[in-house]
Amino acid sequence: MDFKGVIKKVLPANSGTKNGKSWISQDFVIEEVGQRYNQSIVFNVFGQERIDSFQLAEGLMVTVQLDFNTNEWQGKFYNRVTCFNVIHEGAKTTQQTQFANTGSQSTPQQAAPQQAVPQQQGQSDDLPF
Repeated sequence: MDFKGVIKKVLPANSGTKNGKSWISQDFVIEEVGQRYNQSIVFNVFGQERIDSFQLAEGLMVTVQLDFNTNEWQGKFYNRVTCFNVIHEGAKTTQQTQFANTGSQSTPQQAAPQQAVPQQQGQSDDLPF
């Protein structure tokens, strides 16, 4: 699911070790803008490589691509929202960084930049989107 909004809060990173391997994850709060009732979502980015490549900071307008998971523990259900891609808004070219899982290792893949279509002079675009 794509969610466009402004990063409102960068929460402290969590880290640990499991089976002799260290891990790190960080939560972010994003708030939708331009709607009558703006919605907010807390999402998680797992892995130092992704945290560094996504370059998320408070106040940035981004589109995050999210994945939703549900876990059950002792009869209670919990949601987990993870981010697998970030598209930075407001740049002349759209930058996308995607990760493809190959075994237990993630490798970044750069998508080709998209160019904006120039608008003809004297023509206004009054579409609401």
